[in-house]
Amino acid sequence: SGAQQPGMTGQVKEEIITRFGELGIRIRGGVLNIDPRLLQASEFTHNPRIFKTRNVDGKNESFELNSNSLAFTYCQTPFIYNIGTDSSHVRIEIDYRNDDKQVSESNQLPADAYQNVIRRTGNIRSVRVTIPEILLFQ
Repeated sequence: SGAQQPGMTGQVKEEIITRFGELGIRIRGGVLNIDPRLLQASEFTHNPRIFKTRNVDGKNESFELNSNSLAFTYCQTPFIYNIGTDSSHVRIEIDYRNDDKQVSESNQLPADAYQNVIRRTGNIRSVRVTIPEILLFQ
């Protein structure tokens, strides 16, 4: 059957898992922690731009990104990272579809928000994370 490249699907999965690790997504004991110590400042945008994605309802959504931002989705929930300079800890702001907001001054996503993310309920519009530049990989 000719030359084949076994394990390519496994390799792709491994690269995705590795990238989530680099982004600081860690699941331990049913809790999502954000510890982006492997991210470099050079991976963040240098200019404002638009992040386009599709939500759990199949509708397109756009998010404005400032400079010093990075965006990705986890379980179809947009996570938007921003570099901050005013503290030494991660700050998480959850923006709900009903216009409520929840703020966590720790690197842990609150349990109810984490359940919304992994169950893909669509209740969360976005998760915005401010990361002190001092925590990034140098």
